[in-house]
Amino acid sequence: HRQIVLVAVLVCFFAASMAGMLNFFKYRSNAERLVFERLVVTGQGIEGSIRSSLALGMQFADIVTLQDKMEREMRTDDITRTIQVFNIHGETLYSTDSLRAARGVPPRWFDAAKGSAGVWNVKDGVNSAVGVPVRNDIGLVIGHLALRYDEAMVQAPIREVGRRIALITLGAFLASALLASLALLTVLRGLTT
Repeated sequence: HRQIVLVAVLVCFFAASMAGMLNFFKYRSNAERLVFERLVVTGQGIEGSIRSSLALGMQFADIVTLQDKMEREMRTDDITRTIQVFNIHGETLYSTDSLRAARGVPPRWFDAAKGSAGVWNVKDGVNSAVGVPVRNDIGLVIGHLALRYDEAMVQAPIREVGRRIALITLGAFLASALLASLALLTVLRGLTT
């Protein structure tokens, strides 16, 4: 009887743990995708503003209203830490953080931007960034716009949800193991009598 009950408990443990892990990984994937897409939409909005200014004949480095637009977008977004626009040579043209602008573009951002024809993403702790290429009227990439965020801020709520899922999974395992054990013991007693 003990071996049959032990097998039932192990099956309940396996089922509950797999369900918990699948729920957690699905949640984490969706949460990270939503953050990425949110930053991309913000970046594309600013890139659209740059493209309109270029269509009016302004030079890329002389768009006066861009700094205000970037700062406005930053104030409305709690994830974005800085917004930086740099040319294809890695020289910062606009930034919401003058100290970061003076330090230049992080090498990982520049490498990711250089190696990508579209949207790019660098996960690097507090220097994580989502980037959007800036194109001129004929579709030529003339620079990149990077939205810096802190990866820890994205992962903190995911870890909290993971903790809750683990507690719920543990409760489900204990309840299912107890019910399965009681049901098996009742059936086995009936069979032996």
